[in-house]
Amino acid sequence: RHRVALRRSGVGAVANRDPRKLSGLAAAPPVQLGTGSTEGKESEESQGPQRKRVSGDAHENQKIEDPPTDPPTKCERPETTSSRWLVCDQVLMKRFTLKRLLGQGGMGEVWLANDGKLGIDVALKFLPQLMLHDRAAMEDLETKVINSRHLTHPNIVRIHDFIKDESIGFILMEYVDGNTLANLRCDLPGHVFEPVDIEKWILQLCEALTYAHEKAKIIHYDIKPANLMVNARGFTRWIAALDSNDLKPAKLTVIPACDLKVTDFGIWGIISGTTTEVTWARSVGGTLAYMSPQQMYGERPCALDDIYAVGATIYHLLTSTPPFFGETGQIIPLVHAPTMTARRKELGITGKPIPRKWEDVVAACLAKNPKKRPQSAREIAARLGLLDRASGTSKTVIVPP
Repeated sequence: RHRVALRRSGVGAVANRDPRKLSGLAAAPPVQLGTGSTEGKESEESQGPQRKRVSGDAHENQKIEDPPTDPPTKCERPETTSSRWLVCDQVLMKRFTLKRLLGQGGMGEVWLANDGKLGIDVALKFLPQLMLHDRAAMEDLETKVINSRHLTHPNIVRIHDFIKDESIGFILMEYVDGNTLANLRCDLPGHVFEPVDIEKWILQLCEALTYAHEKAKIIHYDIKPANLMVNARGFTRWIAALDSNDLKPAKLTVIPACDLKVTDFGIWGIISGTTTEVTWARSVGGTLAYMSPQQMYGERPCALDDIYAVGATIYHLLTSTPPFFGETGQIIPLVHAPTMTARRKELGITGKPIPRKWEDVVAACLAKNPKKRPQSAREIAARLGLLDRASGTSKTVIVPP
């Protein structure tokens, strides 16, 4: 469309348009205006089928009639280019040296930085620009971040401080050298985990939520694969499960040696609850697929919203899609998600059969009525049979790689 606009309206007319909307013109072939040249047309014809082909790929795996929107069949990595004035090697507050952009989204950017005062690497989560101009919101956020510093659990990313000046504000957090479950899933065949792959991580997630809900009295409010990180400590190890009778190896399994860390604990609720309506609209878009009906309706947050999100997260990890997609806000309160086995079949994903207890627990977590959900994260772990693993009843021996 931009190239057609160039030919029809001329360079002067296009130059008056917003240059950010014409960013794609930089890579376009030159177009001769008023000379009768067909170079521009040939370029369009050569790229036309390619654009149609890409569009077709996005629709060819669509097998679900409701909702009428394509399932997210492709994995997308977070952007790696900053949209702000922040750049590598920049020094902020005469203390933090920016090293690289870790990710960005509706709630701002996250940068890896070196803390010159403490001499360690930290993560800086920069606030949305709209929020910086809301004095009441900033004061409220500072108070709540200070309260969130009390979260001290091995499976929760620590929040250290809230720092701001006249032009910038960010949350200082523990840096986790690893990757999110959302990204790790993209590297697997069919873009799905098997239940045995995530048992340890789901147990650690439940332990983190149990601590936050029952001891710290804090709700995460945005559990999803992108907020579940796995650190890079160690490599995959070979575990030989020992037979209880003769202590001979009964089977050999590969399990991850890494631990799960829940990030953004409390931050989403803090930011979305204190920003303007415009910021809320931006923040809510990417997380609707994991919201309980009560959360979507704006009811007072409770731990059962996190329980719903755990079910939606497990569903996504095991099937490659959230329980609902498309017009999510309209269908969450009304439609029941298919079983994970049925969703895999609809998407043509092959793999091991999903155990019945996993199907039952996830379906219970996704119940519309909060009273019908597991009433605690500990109950999720118990119903999945993960507490036995935590108690160490199974004997294992680690064989060095």
